[in-house]
Amino acid sequence: MKPVRSFLLYDKNISKNSYTWNMLGCLLHAFQSTIMLIVLKRTVGLAAAGIFNIAYTNASLFYKMGHYGMRNYQVSDVKRKYSFKDYHLTRLITVFAMLLFGTAYIFYAAATKNYSSYKMNVMIWMLLFNAVDAYESVYHGAYQQNNRLDVAGRCMTIRMTLLIIAYVISIIITKDQLISLIITTISTFVVFIIFTLWTKHLTKPVAVVSETAENVATENVTTENVTTEKHAKNTADKLSKNIDNNTVTDATPVSTSKWKRVSALLVHCFPLFAGTFLAFYIANAPKYAIDSTLSNDIQGYYGIITQPIYVIYMLNDFIFMPQIYPLSKLWDEGRIDKFVKKSLKQVFILILLTLVCLVGAYFLGIPVLSVVFNSNLKPFKTSLMILMIGAGFLGMTGFLSSVITIIRCQKYTMYGYVLVALVALLFSNKVVKKYEILGASIFYTSLMALLTVIFLIILIVGVKKKTTKK
Repeated sequence: MKPVRSFLLYDKNISKNSYTWNMLGCLLHAFQSTIMLIVLKRTVGLAAAGIFNIAYTNASLFYKMGHYGMRNYQVSDVKRKYSFKDYHLTRLITVFAMLLFGTAYIFYAAATKNYSSYKMNVMIWMLLFNAVDAYESVYHGAYQQNNRLDVAGRCMTIRMTLLIIAYVISIIITKDQLISLIITTISTFVVFIIFTLWTKHLTKPVAVVSETAENVATENVTTENVTTEKHAKNTADKLSKNIDNNTVTDATPVSTSKWKRVSALLVHCFPLFAGTFLAFYIANAPKYAIDSTLSNDIQGYYGIITQPIYVIYMLNDFIFMPQIYPLSKLWDEGRIDKFVKKSLKQVFILILLTLVCLVGAYFLGIPVLSVVFNSNLKPFKTSLMILMIGAGFLGMTGFLSSVITIIRCQKYTMYGYVLVALVALLFSNKVVKKYEILGASIFYTSLMALLTVIFLIILIVGVKKKTTKK
């Protein structure tokens, strides 16, 4: 076990490996459901895949409540206005809310949609499965805050790998997704506990020094040198200041009361939570409509043909992420023309990316998905193409949302989310019940297009206001 612990904690090139391991962990996290769905469909069947699809979607929706949009806020808290204890207590509250409201919804859905007890249990265990991710994030946020994103990335990568292996082996042996999900959830929770016990000392605030990050926690560290483990822990302990009093050198605490600080965190992060929660609901409204009006088999088919959607979104994310800082600088410096030109360039790249993916989906989408999922998907080629257009709009909303945040008009995006969520809530069941998978695909693309138009209007108005002031 000691070599594993050393592997998690010690690194001679923190900056480079932080990026590498975080990317690997995020990719595994993004594709874990796809891998699990492939194995489940091929091993158990289409109806089981349909149950998995809605269970994972529902758990991911309530995961947004558990996560509460707090990770980025925590990492960007460079002045340490809140201690790790504040973030940890707040996360305990949000994860409890996730489990409470998530379970309440499952019981409500079971009563109104006539779920079997088996389907209800799968959904409850899937909720617990995602709760581990939500809780883990507060520790990883602290590691990142202390310049140890490499540790968070390695922990996530190993845990994701182990849980995928556990699920695949379990489903092949038992051919029962509930038993496999229980085994996987317990296994991933145990791994999380072990990794957190090994790394939790990194949650203590570390003084910022001019030397390389390696000198803070890994000076003279090699995996062969057993004494370095104690050295790294002692270094973190020495550099933490007044942690029990929730203060550090550059901290400006918002309140001396623990519960007032927690309340302030909940208020500050609420818009982040509400935005991500509504955005996720909008993107998955057709799945909820299928769950309400159609069969598990149709849910399974829809879940399969929606898998390529996130390829465009993720590729755009990788391309755009490095542009956030340059765009922020241009805006901050008042170079509006260059800001607009650089933003338009990204839009054209996204359109080109979508066209390439459309061509790929037209020729390879259905054949590849049919082989991978062992299903006849030829009747759904039109639906797939429509969904890929919707994926382009999804990528556009992600891009526009980021740019709107740069120009500090993000509070107006809430109006867009609320409006489109209401449209989804009012019309999704009717459209999907009448037109089934084709209707779900058209409705999804329409929702994404509507949200794109609203965000585009917000962005144009925001830029024009800045131009007028000049």
